[in-house]
This record gives sequence, C-alpha cells and structure tokens, in this order.
Amino acid sequence: MPLSLRTIEPVYLGRRPLKEEETGEEVVQVAVTHNAVLGALVQLASLVRHADDLFCDLADECQAVFEHTEKIIHRVKRIKEGVARLDSKKVTIREYYQLYKSSIRL
Repeated sequence: MPLSLRTIEPVYLGRRPLKEEETGEEVVQVAVTHNAVLGALVQLASLVRHADDLFCDLADECQAVFEHTEKIIHRVKRIKEGVARLDSKKVTIREYYQLYKSSIRL
C-alpha cells in the first residue's frame, strides 16, 4: 500500500459519540446533523491547507524556472553583444591552403 503524501481529515464526518445529555430523538438528530456539518467544515479546512501547500510548492517551482530563464536570457544577451562586436574584416585569417598543399605530397 503506497504512503499518501496528503490526507484529508476527518475521514468519517459524523462519527462522534453523543454526550449523555443528548438523549431525546430530536436532540439526537440535531446533534448528528451538527456533527456532520462540523466534520464537513473541518474537512474543508484540511482541504484548504493542502491546496495552500500545493500552490506554495507550485509558486516556488515557477520562481525557480523564472530565475533560470533570466540567467539564460542574460547569457544570450552577452553572447549577442560579443558577436555584434566581431568584425570579419579586422581579423586576419591564416592561409591554411598553403599549409595543406605543402603537407600533401603526391
């Protein structure tokens, strides 16, 4: 059986033992109804806590992706600026053809 990461509580909404003073038929019905409503509210509160955890984790992941994307954008800008500064007319290109031709003897 896998371990659950998040469990919504309470599982059984209206299962609370009644007190001794809750003995009349109408009082029992009201007590059971109140227990069920209270259990539902507690369960909703538990669900909200878990949803908050999930959205906080999601926000952290989105922030990490955003920061990584910003780093990549800055790297690309630096490379783009470096490439823009290059000028092929100013750089001397060695003649490899002469070296290649002299190294091959037929």
